[in-house]
Amino acid sequence: MNRTLVLSSVITFADTLAEASLKRGFPTTLAGDAARHLHKAPALSGATFHQVDLIDPYALPRTMCGCWDRFTHLFFVASPLLSNRLTNYLPEDLRHVFEKHVLGPIAAINAFHRLRLQSKPLADAPGAPYHLTVLIDSSAKDGEKEHAVRGATHAAIAAFVSRFAIDLAYELPGSKTTVFHLPMTGNIIDPTATANLVWDRVVQQEDPFRKYQVARNCGGSLRLDHM
Repeated sequence: MNRTLVLSSVITFADTLAEASLKRGFPTTLAGDAARHLHKAPALSGATFHQVDLIDPYALPRTMCGCWDRFTHLFFVASPLLSNRLTNYLPEDLRHVFEKHVLGPIAAINAFHRLRLQSKPLADAPGAPYHLTVLIDSSAKDGEKEHAVRGATHAAIAAFVSRFAIDLAYELPGSKTTVFHLPMTGNIIDPTATANLVWDRVVQQEDPFRKYQVARNCGGSLRLDHM
């Protein structure tokens, strides 16, 4: 059975991804700071919530012990809620930002993957494959004014996931990875339409790795451009 885990410290896109998952009939769990804000949302009444701070590398494994082998889809939504002017941050602030928004998510993915490998049905056989999907801001690839901090954190996540995809497909054959770049602030793309577009592509994907830019057509409809 398909089961979904959405990791996020923000509501934006996490709620609509979870809702789209539930509409597909997939048991769905939200974990991270976003769970605190979403557990009463009517559209997510069928979901499970775990409020954990992703900056703590042991929080997620401790909270969800015994559940790791159930998920077929792992989503991570990078946080757009960062001030972008470098001068807005003291050195200790920058350290915290990168610990929470880069090292924290990587540690969570690492914990998920390590425990997944330990769930091998036989000593010499790999555990079940899963599909890792990451949503990041377009500033990770495009140079934009006052996007240094957000762009750097999202670019770091994108770089890690793109390289981890190789190991994931090798260590758990049949696993897949997808990265979606999209505008998360300013002229934001409709989250509900984006979630449906993302899910449609995820369930259709056959290749081990794909990367897309979510964009608008002239008429306003959404499209996916291969990167």
